[in-house]
Formats: sequence, C-alpha cells, structure tokens
Amino acid sequence: MSPQLEEKIEGVLKNLGWWNRWSEMANSVLEVSDLFNSQKGTTPWTKPSHQAAYLAYFLPLNSARSSAVFYELIKLKFPLSKKAFDFGSGPGTCQLSWTGPQFQSWQNLEISPAAQKLHTNLSSENPIFTKAIPPLEGYTLFASYALNELRSHVPDDFFRADQLVLIEPSLQDLSRNLMELRAQLIKKGFSIWAPCTHQDDCPLLTKSSRDWCHDRIHFSPPSWWSELQRFLPMKNDTLTFSYLLASRKAPPWKSNSERTRVIGDTLFERGKVRQAICRSSQREFLSWLTKKGSPQLIPHGSLIEIPNDIEVKANELRPENELKII
Repeated sequence: MSPQLEEKIEGVLKNLGWWNRWSEMANSVLEVSDLFNSQKGTTPWTKPSHQAAYLAYFLPLNSARSSAVFYELIKLKFPLSKKAFDFGSGPGTCQLSWTGPQFQSWQNLEISPAAQKLHTNLSSENPIFTKAIPPLEGYTLFASYALNELRSHVPDDFFRADQLVLIEPSLQDLSRNLMELRAQLIKKGFSIWAPCTHQDDCPLLTKSSRDWCHDRIHFSPPSWWSELQRFLPMKNDTLTFSYLLASRKAPPWKSNSERTRVIGDTLFERGKVRQAICRSSQREFLSWLTKKGSPQLIPHGSLIEIPNDIEVKANELRPENELKII
C-alpha cells in the first residue's frame, strides 16, 4: 500500500473519531468479519464503527492483494483497454491501489452512498460512479471480492469486456467457482493469462473435488495496522487470494513448457520436499529428494522455466539444478 493511501486512511479515521482506538476498533473488526462470513450479502457501510474497521483493517489487506495481482499483470504485459470499470467497487480498493498505466476513464459501480463517500475521501481525484453496468466492449473489467456476493451468478455483461481482472477470497468454494468461471471464459473466446500458463482444463477442478487454486504473498503492514492486530485473534503475516487475468487477446508464449506456475506451498514430506505446479491439464509436482541435498525454495505463485531434460517420475518433476524464476 502506498504511503499516500496510508496517509489518506489515517485522515479519514481521524475524521470518523476512531484513530488510535485500537482495542475498541478490534471489536468492530470482528463484527465486520462476522458480516462477511454470514454469506448474507451484508455490507459494512451502514455503521461508522464498521466503516472505520474496514478502512483500518480490511482495506490494507485487500489493497495488498490487489497490488500483487496488478504487479503480475504489469510483469506479463497484460493488454489493457483505454477504459476501466470496477464492479462492486466498495471504497475504491482497486482504483486506489492501481499502479499500471493510466486509463482514459475509470467508472465504479457501487450502490452504497457511504462507500462512495469513503472512496471520494480516500482519493486524490474525483471518482466517477455509475448505477449500472455500461456496454463493456472496449473496457477492462475489475471485480475484487465482488463475485462472491453474486453467489457464482456472473452477469452476461461481463463476457462483453475486452479483459477481466478478477480477485476473490481463497476459500474452497469461492475459488472453485472462479475455476469454473475460467472454463466458461475459455469457451467464450477468452485466453487466460494468469495464474494459468495454459488454456487446457484446470487439473485442480477436473481431477479433484476439493482442491482449489490460490496465491500467497508476504504482507508488510502499516505500523498502525500492527497496533490494531495486537488486539485481534487473527494474524496475517502472509495473505492468500485467488485471481484470474483473462483477455480476448492470446498471450505471446506458445509452449506449456516455456513457463510453469508454482501453485503450492513448500511441503516437507518424509524423504522429499514437494511443491505443486501447473502447466497443463495434468496434476504435477516439483520434487526434491532430501538425500540429494537442500531443495530450492520457490515462492508460491512464481513463474519458472522447466528444462526439457528434467527427470520425470509419475507426476513428479525432479530438478537436478536450480530452476530459473521468470
């Protein structure tokens, strides 16, 4: 999260009368967490205490998640349209966290006047709000933690966008819904740019009834966020999330072996260390035998190159040398 956004959050919290009241705010954070977990579509925008809790605790988390996806998007040179549309924008997390090229216009669909006001107060510009989904041809569509409120029913309008940037919680059912949406997007002519490096069936969806794809990043919080966390039972040294980058334009890489995504945490097992990877419709793992030395520690979510002569045993790929991280 940028220093400018941190400063803006601090200012809004002071205006709401909640700055430095971390022990009291912790109770509000737990209330908001219960709202999200209730699966009733309840929003935190009706009470000032809930607004403050969201800004102080949840916004830094979601901004970090969004920034990680945007970093990947920029690294991959993901194609972008001239106009952006954020579905269910809340207090503007996506727009406030955006670090890519400037759009000619950015519209936000958010029906809550309180959330709109927060977005305006946090922004250095004047956000544009709309009450309906515009014709999305020529748009990059953003949706962050919004599809779960639709109960997996995605509006047909979404499929008219040129690109989709979708970020969801890393919960089993919600992530698997996103994996199912991936299949729909491919059938409708979209190409998946990330996290997938291929357009084949998702092996976690077709070869398992319970696995789900997610990413993990390390979180460096603001100092005041750490003060608040001291009064909470939840600890967030690392953050998880699920995401999709989809475009009507195909990615430039041609071969599945050209790049592979690491989709699992490092698993220390008896006699070996494994890490799940994805490059095709098959479930595969990197595997290092401990008798041969220390394994390469590859961050979850990394893109790597797999050499053509790598040893393969069943669904395990056993590197002899250090793999190149792209």
